[in-house]
Order: sequence, then C-alpha cells, then structure tokens
Amino acid sequence: MEKLGIDLFSVVVQIVNFLLLMLILKKVLYKPMMAFLKKKEEEDKAYEKKKTEIVKEEEEMKKKYEKMLADAKKKTAEMVDKAKKDMDLYQKEKMKKADIRSKELVEEAEGRIEREMQKTKLEMDKMVRIQAKEMAEEILIENLGKDEQSKILDNLISKIGKPHGRK
Repeated sequence: MEKLGIDLFSVVVQIVNFLLLMLILKKVLYKPMMAFLKKKEEEDKAYEKKKTEIVKEEEEMKKKYEKMLADAKKKTAEMVDKAKKDMDLYQKEKMKKADIRSKELVEEAEGRIEREMQKTKLEMDKMVRIQAKEMAEEILIENLGKDEQSKILDNLISKIGKPHGRK
C-alpha cells in the first residue's frame, strides 16, 4: 500500500477518527435528534388522539343539539295543539254560556210579556165592565122608569155578583 502512497497508520488513524466521530455524533446528535423525533411523534399522536376526541365530542354535541331541537319542536307543536284545544274548549264554553244566557233572557222576556198581557187583559176586562155598566145605565135611563131601573139593576148585580172591592 505504500507503493500507492497510502500509509497504513494514517488509514487506521482515519478509521479510528471516523469511528470516534460516529460515536460522538451518535451520543451528541443522533440520540437527541431521535429523542426529539420520538417526542414529536408522540406529540403528533397525542394531537391526533385529542383531535379525534374533539371530533367525537363535537358529533355528540351536535346529536344532543339536534335532539334538543327536535324535542323543542315537538314540545312547541304539543303546546300549540294544547292551546288550540284549550281555545276550542273555551269558545265552546262561552257559546254554551251565551246560549244559556240567551234562553234565560228569552224566558224572562216571555214572562214579562205574559205578565203585561195579564195586566192588559185585566184592564180591558175592567174597561169592558165599566163600558157595559155605563151603556146599561144609559139604556135603562132612556127606556125605563126609576122603579124598574132599580129592580133590573138589583137583579143584574145579584146575577153578576158584587164588584171587586165592595161588600
């Protein structure tokens, strides 16, 4: 090798230098770099795991929100239906009360009308009696004498009966 210009001692020193450099690089650069890469990889895995958890949580929250929204819509629809039923019931009750009140008013008016008719009938009856008496008196005065008039009047009074209020 000496013929080629290569010194064996130099080659061995170079190999030892290279091995020492490799050993130093392994201790100083390779292990810290590998530790850094491993740490970075673990952080990435933790980040992915956290991301997956957040996505799951988000999906669960979205499902809960959708369920709450559906429940709220259902409850709102039920409340609207109940309000409609209550309003219908209220209107029916009002109509029933109004119908009862109108019947009461009609009955009351019919009662008043009946009383007025009775009162009018009594007044008419009284007026007819008075008119009949007056006409009878005129006829008697014109056609009969006083003695005959008294006899006829007494006879009529006994047949008709005593007028109300006299004894």
